[in-house]
Amino acid sequence: MHVQLRATTVLRFRSLAAGIVGLLTLSLVGCSPQTAPALSDFASHVCANLLRVATAAADPTRTGDRTQYGNAPNLLQADSLYETSWGVRLSALRHRYPHTLNKRATEKWLLDELALAVSRQGEFASAPVGGIRDSIEALVALGGVGKVHGNPFAAFQSKWGYSNVPDGEPDVSTTAMATQGLSALKLRPPTGVVAHFTAAVAAAPNATLSDVVNTEIPALQILSRVESGAAVRRAVPGLEPELNRWNSALLRNGAGGVQLSALWAIRDVALHAGIQVAPVPRKWAVELAAPGGFLALSPGGQGDPQVTYLGVKLGILPASAAMPVLDSGVSRSGWLIASKPTLDSLYDISALHARAIPRSMVTARSSAAGRHVCWQKTP
Repeated sequence: MHVQLRATTVLRFRSLAAGIVGLLTLSLVGCSPQTAPALSDFASHVCANLLRVATAAADPTRTGDRTQYGNAPNLLQADSLYETSWGVRLSALRHRYPHTLNKRATEKWLLDELALAVSRQGEFASAPVGGIRDSIEALVALGGVGKVHGNPFAAFQSKWGYSNVPDGEPDVSTTAMATQGLSALKLRPPTGVVAHFTAAVAAAPNATLSDVVNTEIPALQILSRVESGAAVRRAVPGLEPELNRWNSALLRNGAGGVQLSALWAIRDVALHAGIQVAPVPRKWAVELAAPGGFLALSPGGQGDPQVTYLGVKLGILPASAAMPVLDSGVSRSGWLIASKPTLDSLYDISALHARAIPRSMVTARSSAAGRHVCWQKTP
């Protein structure tokens, strides 16, 4: 039986329209091997890079004789904390960062974004705890977390947990994110928070699958961040069979980003507690495959860097997954917001990564010139 699971904010997914994306047909005449030598060195470099990015982003198997493209970075959009946090973490998994990324500039940008989230501004104004957590996790991956001072979650602690609104009603998913961030800073939540969740996980027998995903697993993750593995096992007698039962139920429920995040959370808890759980078969996530080597939140959806990261952590994808497209979205200090690609946006990205133009020069005129050069058409 398939159980409909709702996406909580335990692991925030990019808000994109679900379903089939628009089709884009590109005619890369000027970038073909036959015509590239006739172009200038600049144009050859840019067009070759464009061809590489466009090819990596394409998924011709989806639409028969027309090619479907995944979301591509857009230089006219701002850097995104969500894209940057998960882009940094994906790059850390493969032990290599894009050549255009300046780590020190990215650290500074992340610290600025952290400050914005703490003051409930910026990209995560409505979900600041998630923004703080994502900033900290990316800084950990870059080795710059030591530049975070104090407890940025302090203003969001309320009653038995954490809330996105100071003195607001706490919830499990927000508390789980806060605890993840605190753990990365080598801090602990207040004793009352730990006591609340120690009692909660011991008093919830016969939980439904929805309860497991939205309450039980996040609560166990909270304890795993602050207590020893032995203490977690004592808090939940029979934890090993429970985790394996939940794991099997999620695998039977069908592929999806929510299920994938829960499966990873189960392994996170199990690893801390010294418990074995069955692996996730690679074929389980086939339906989530998206253009460019990413995994999507739902079948047929756009690729998502967070879901892709979890797929790598679970061993479903190689560490190199989605890297050509992921690398194309990097500015000097982070990853750009992605959107449906156009001829202009693909050219601009290619020119930037050929180190041929600075980001400040991206204009309609430069894009039109690029179309003329690469497609041999009148702008």
